[in-house]
This record gives sequence, C-alpha cells and structure tokens, in this order.
Amino acid sequence: MKLEAKKISVGYGGNIVLNELDLTVETGEILTLIGPNGCGKSTLLKTLGRLLKPSHGAVTLNGQDVHRFNTAKLARIMAMLPQSHHISEDLTVEELAGYGRFPHRKQFRPFTAIDRVAVENALNLTQLQNLRKRSINTLSGGERQRAWIAMTLAQEPKLLMLDEPTTFLDVRCQCEVMEIIRKLNHELKLTVIMVLHDLNLAARCSTRMATVGEGRITRIGTPQQIMTSEILRTTFGVEAEIHHESKGLPYFIPTGISK
Repeated sequence: MKLEAKKISVGYGGNIVLNELDLTVETGEILTLIGPNGCGKSTLLKTLGRLLKPSHGAVTLNGQDVHRFNTAKLARIMAMLPQSHHISEDLTVEELAGYGRFPHRKQFRPFTAIDRVAVENALNLTQLQNLRKRSINTLSGGERQRAWIAMTLAQEPKLLMLDEPTTFLDVRCQCEVMEIIRKLNHELKLTVIMVLHDLNLAARCSTRMATVGEGRITRIGTPQQIMTSEILRTTFGVEAEIHHESKGLPYFIPTGISK
C-alpha cells in the first residue's frame, strides 16, 4: 500500500495553505506531522484522508486518485479520526465501535458473526472490554478517546489517520493512547499518520517525523534527524536543549524564544 501526495495545492477561499506539496507515506510506518499552529498539518491530514480535495495535484493510493475510489471500498482501507468528533452520547462503547462496520455491511442488513468479531477485536485492542455497556457520556477523556479509536479499528483499515489524538488528555491518558497506537502498528502492521503538538511524545512513538511550513514538507526523517536545535529553531522559533534517553530517543527542553 502506497499513499502519495503529488504536488497538491489546497486552500480556503483565496488563502493557499498547501502549495505543491509532495509526500510519500511508507507502508507500516508511524509518520507524525509537526509544525506551528496554522501551518497546514490538519489540512494536509484531511486532504490525505479525502475530506478535502486539492485544487491542483492529487493524492493517490497504490497509484489511483483517492477521489476515484468507491467510498465504502476506501473506508475499508483508510480510517480517519478528526480532532473534533460528535455523536449521540447515549450510545454505548460497543455501539460506537459498531459504527466502524458500516463500510463492510450491506444497507439494512443485521450484524454478522464477522462484524461481531471485528468489534470484539477492536474493544480488546483498546482495552475496553469491561466498558462495552457504558454510555459514552460516562467515560473519562482517555476512555472516550479509546472508544473512538475502537470505532476506527472496527473498520479493519490498513491505514489510520489521527488528528491530535492526545488533545486535552492528562499525561497518563496520553501515554495510554500512544501505547495503543504503537501496539496497533507493531502487531497489526497498521500504517499510522498523525498530527501531534507534543514533540517529545511524537519522538517516542514515530518512525518518521515531518515538519510542515510555508505550504510544504520542509523536513522529513527519523526522530533523531528531526529533533535538532537547528530544526526546532527554524520550525518553531524556539531555542532548545536536545537530550537522549537510554535507547537513543531524543527529547528537548525549551530554553527560550529565538531572536
């Protein structure tokens, strides 16, 4: 599976956000998009996920324009969880997860044994088995985010897109969500593309990181290649000390604003 953005330009009204941007997503990787507010990270993710159509260029999956795919067929390959999501909070966790089966079901047909197995697997992967009958509105922030991830997993996609999956979560919940993402990538070989603001968290769980700026991908590489004082200075306008954990993963401590 090969997902590519080829010279895509995307804007809102007369404002160009992405300008002839190129990107290739490797199968089985965790690619994290980083950059300052307003740089176009979420716009890029939505364009890759076919929520936005570029005015120029194309996003292709295995060489075919994603806008030429049958919607249900594409949803069996790609799943996306936007930053904001709304649904009736009277739903139970299990019912929400079941929504992920829509691309696989014929209209008005009841759940099959295959559907039930897919939902069960999604609940197990997100550690929600014991909460399956709980209403969404009774869950903590971390539990709720896991429930939404379970819904996307019930789609049984090959590629998962996540826009700020740790927003508004405490440190423990952030770690729980990231552990699930790494587990999905490791055990299911799921390709993951996500947007994160927490650079240290991104460095811990990403195969590659890409900086977005001036409408393009300005840098792309391993966390060790991206988490440098120079790149943080040019991308975010901050001075930073770079340190490394025992396993060699980088993390930074901001020391001030660049002048």
